[in-house]
Amino acid sequence: MTQNDEVLEIPSCPIHTENINEFAREFKKILPPYERFPLAYVHIAQKQITLIIKDRKKPEISFLNSLFPLIERLGFEGLWLHLNPVCGMNVFMGKNWELIWGRPRSQDAVGLTYGPASFSQLIPELHKESLEKAFQFFQLPPKGKIIDLYSGNGSSLKKWREAQAEVLGIEIVGEAIECAKLNVPEATVLRGLAKDRIPQMEEFIKRDDYTLYANPPRTGLEPEVIEWLTRHPPQKMAYLSCSAGTLRRDLEKLSNLLKVESISPYDFFPGTRHVETLILLKGKTMAQKTCPKCGKKFECTHDAHCWCMTLVITPENLKRLKSEYSDCLCEECLKGYSEKKD
Repeated sequence: MTQNDEVLEIPSCPIHTENINEFAREFKKILPPYERFPLAYVHIAQKQITLIIKDRKKPEISFLNSLFPLIERLGFEGLWLHLNPVCGMNVFMGKNWELIWGRPRSQDAVGLTYGPASFSQLIPELHKESLEKAFQFFQLPPKGKIIDLYSGNGSSLKKWREAQAEVLGIEIVGEAIECAKLNVPEATVLRGLAKDRIPQMEEFIKRDDYTLYANPPRTGLEPEVIEWLTRHPPQKMAYLSCSAGTLRRDLEKLSNLLKVESISPYDFFPGTRHVETLILLKGKTMAQKTCPKCGKKFECTHDAHCWCMTLVITPENLKRLKSEYSDCLCEECLKGYSEKKD
């Protein structure tokens, strides 16, 4: 646990399982000085352990042999060495991985394959509950289309396939994509930043109605993705966020086209101040209208975000509009009767 970059020792962490605590205690007993073994992090993904070394050169590791029987007894299945000379807040690099004991992949409690860099929620039951809530909200029809952004190793993709939906997943981590293709072979999974896969998302939806699920990192949705969503809003969307700040930012930008249906907090990180939040959103009803003044077609949202709410119309002009037209004017024509609000 860190606070202001200071490492705080917790001999028996109440959040970790006992097998993790026992491994940490025994590993500490044989750990060489930092000069010989520059350990930055110990990362444990369920049954896969990774030792992250802050160096380009592989250190002497023969001392680890004495740990192998303990690791096996505690139920772990893989021990990795990862060289990352620039590690800080970013723990992993894409290369310099070496399996030094065990096997490279494991399976979780529901049979999903994962590797040492795979992300998983600390409390799988809560994550499963959040996915079920989104699934029930979506009511995906067979052959319905759903885009899953930041799709990980496929736990959410597998859920959407229960409805026989057509699924497109976007993920940046190569290992997660390899596992997702094993876990959900029926889904299409593309590697890259979500913003770089916008052309493939457009090709996937082909102007059809679609659903969106997003579980982004703390930085939230990329600005390019937000802009694309304003042009191609989904019928329904579920947004699982680990940052209240970026969640608020993104929802404000999407509020013109999507309405929040429910907000559900989840304590995925017990004993900390962090709360995961699932937001369920539904597309707003858009009225297709024709401007009675110029004949231009436009969409009206019937809410506080409509352009008519940002313009000042004098009582005299309002009376004139009501007498001359029976319906809304487009933005350009309405500006002729009003002044912009300060």
